[in-house]
Amino acid sequence: MPVLNDHTAYGNLSLPDQINQLLSTMPESVRNACTLVTLRKNSVVVKAKDPSANVYLILSGRMGALAEFPTGINYSFTEFTPFDMIGELEAITGDLQYAVTVKAITNCKALCMPKEVFLDWLRQCSDTSFAICRLVTQKLFKQLKADRSFLFLDSIDRLIVHLITAYEKRSVNSVLHLTSTRQQIADEIGFCTKTVNRCIKRLDQSGYITLAHSKIMVNQNQYDQLVSLMSTKEVDRR
Repeated sequence: MPVLNDHTAYGNLSLPDQINQLLSTMPESVRNACTLVTLRKNSVVVKAKDPSANVYLILSGRMGALAEFPTGINYSFTEFTPFDMIGELEAITGDLQYAVTVKAITNCKALCMPKEVFLDWLRQCSDTSFAICRLVTQKLFKQLKADRSFLFLDSIDRLIVHLITAYEKRSVNSVLHLTSTRQQIADEIGFCTKTVNRCIKRLDQSGYITLAHSKIMVNQNQYDQLVSLMSTKEVDRR
């Protein structure tokens, strides 16, 4: 993994302005301690209860946080995109273990730094410290609102919210081709695969989705119908 002693290691990446600004003001000592890592789709970035040794700044791709329960049901409760950080809460609060498991949803690139270096960065740069604290607060507040409304939904409503969100983020030419497996959907909405299959069947029979070789498709008209179904319920998109 290359050491980031200048911008050449990530100069060919298309980065948001916020990341470019953050990297341009990064002290040399911090930059020299960072590594640019490439994470393959479905790989584990951090594992719950493992030592919280590093902090990751996402440069490209998407990651998901997964809460794992003894029942075997996993709950994917939030998604991370460029400029989000992984492990910063544990570093700031002094927690010695990662709170949740984070997996790469797509191929990702991220800056990885030891948590001691991350904390030193905050101590050296007041502007960076304020910006990161603001982002952390915004992330927690948004997640709190989304979780509070999401937990009161039944299985089919959770699936509908999942499909609406997926359409808004990943549709191409006004059509969503959902490539997620049934298990991945179950992890996202917090129900077992049997319940997911039952909900998918109901939505398909009602014309709200289309199944093609067991894969879910949602067109513009179906998306509008799903949004209309949820319009009477106060739900924050996750």
